[in-house]
Parts: sequence; structure tokens; C-alpha cells
Amino acid sequence: MALTLNNLTGFETGGLEEAQSTVGSPSAQSTVVRTGNYALNCPSGATNQYFWPIIGAGTDAGQKRIVSFHVRFSSLAPATAAIIFIANEPAGERAFSLILETDGDLLLNPSSGLGTTVTNPFTVNTMHRIDILWEEA
Repeated sequence: MALTLNNLTGFETGGLEEAQSTVGSPSAQSTVVRTGNYALNCPSGATNQYFWPIIGAGTDAGQKRIVSFHVRFSSLAPATAAIIFIANEPAGERAFSLILETDGDLLLNPSSGLGTTVTNPFTVNTMHRIDILWEEA
């Protein structure tokens, strides 16, 4: 089985040119990076969001999707649950989301509502890689 690279996103230009849209004040910063010179800084809170079109429009039922990214948290106790990632189906409906809960747990929340919780998977001020594979409905 061959894989096709559909999109690659990074912040090495020091800007947010690849964003489909932003809310609040996400930025490309150079203070804390895993590799390279820049990384996305998205301050906690529902008013700071970064959106990029990782999946094009169309009918892709049965197609597998892979997303991989690093996250780093300065606190594992947000005042409200923090959405880390949302995957949408090509028609625009939500497939699932990843949420950092107020107690530090990670919730995989599919649109079916039958979520899975991982207890305290993160360490403060440490880069963690998240890899997700899912199949379009």
C-alpha cells in the first residue's frame, strides 16, 4: 500500500502563512522549539485557535488519514478543557477531537460521543508527539 503526502505544515518562515484562519492571538515563536527555529504558540483558552486545511474537500469515504504533531504544555490544569485538535470529515462535520481536560487527562472525543480517556499522559514543559490514524466515514 502506498501513502500519499497530502499536506505538510511548519512554521519555519516565522509566520502563519499556511493558516486557513486564526482566532485570537496564535503566533510563530522562537523561544521554545523542538527542531528548527520556530514553533506555533497557541495560548490556552478557547479564543486562541489555529486552523489549517489538512484535508481537501470531496468524498473520501474509506480513505485513511494520518496526522502527527508535537505539543508542549506549561500547565496541565487548564481552567477549562482545552481542545488540542479537531478532525473534520470532508463534508465539514466533526469526526473527533482531542481535548486536554482540567485534570490533565487526554480525551479522544469522537462524534459518536463514546470517548476514550488517557490518564495524565503529558509532562509539563516536555515535547510530546501525537500520531493519529483514522478512516474517513
